[in-house]
Amino acid sequence: MLQRRIGMALFLIALLVRMCLAAMFDPTILSATSPVPQVVFSDRSSEAFRLVTVTLQVRDYDGTPLEEAWVRSFSEDYGIQVPNFGLNRTDSQGMLTVRLMNGTWSFFAYGGDRYASRKPGYGYFMCLLNCSLQFDASLTLQPNVTTSVSFVDLYGAALDGKVSAIESNHAPIVLTTTIGTTARGRIMIYSAQGISMKIFVQSLGASMGYTFLETVSAGGSSVIRATSDGMAKLNLNARDKDNNPSVGTFFVNYDNFDIGDNTGLHSIEVVVDGHYVLYSSPTLVTIGSTLQRGWGHITPCQRTTPSLAGRN
Repeated sequence: MLQRRIGMALFLIALLVRMCLAAMFDPTILSATSPVPQVVFSDRSSEAFRLVTVTLQVRDYDGTPLEEAWVRSFSEDYGIQVPNFGLNRTDSQGMLTVRLMNGTWSFFAYGGDRYASRKPGYGYFMCLLNCSLQFDASLTLQPNVTTSVSFVDLYGAALDGKVSAIESNHAPIVLTTTIGTTARGRIMIYSAQGISMKIFVQSLGASMGYTFLETVSAGGSSVIRATSDGMAKLNLNARDKDNNPSVGTFFVNYDNFDIGDNTGLHSIEVVVDGHYVLYSSPTLVTIGSTLQRGWGHITPCQRTTPSLAGRN
């Protein structure tokens, strides 16, 4: 009799343990009032998030490996950029290897300072958009189209300066930086067919300068002319504590194209010796300044949309 009771007790204990284990590991039998602690199982496997190795080769229009090209990777899934600060650079063979989380990424390659100094009159901006990366991959960035853009000042003269660019749908979140320089007012941009680019041009002389913010389509040809009715005019004045002309540096930030550190278009610096006139595409700007001699006074930043030149 005692053995039967012991056997029955062991059976009931085993049954209870089995039910508890089933409740813990089978979410389909759990209810909101279940006294057993609920265990939540992800629908994603342990392989869902993983690092993949991406090897990039950046080539010029003619297929030549592009040394010291600047590269930025952007996650379309999470909105993060690699690197978070600064830019990756290709080696002497135009190669770059990055480790990224699997998912959908876009890649942007800029000519950078080296390209600008070695090939005046040419620019390099290449992108690969929405690449699905689930495993290690090798990708090549090589332009297949040219875009011609010329710049003319208020008096019909050609404007030379530094050119920056970004693919239009990724402005201002992705960094907009140097792709090349103009020569005799013209730049030939090597890029990917079918994209739209937002370009920024700064041509800063000793006492007068121009900045343009324009949108161009890859493969086209355009002439951008400064006009009194289409340009804003900024009068920048540097004065010491006695109101005498002084030398200062003005920082002009284009607010609609910059949403934080290492994104969009960085502010430009304009050195002013007493007085400076800056013509700009009309847009919201923040201006700050620092005197280079005298008291070294820093003036408060001013946020404004400058008036059109023809109304001043």
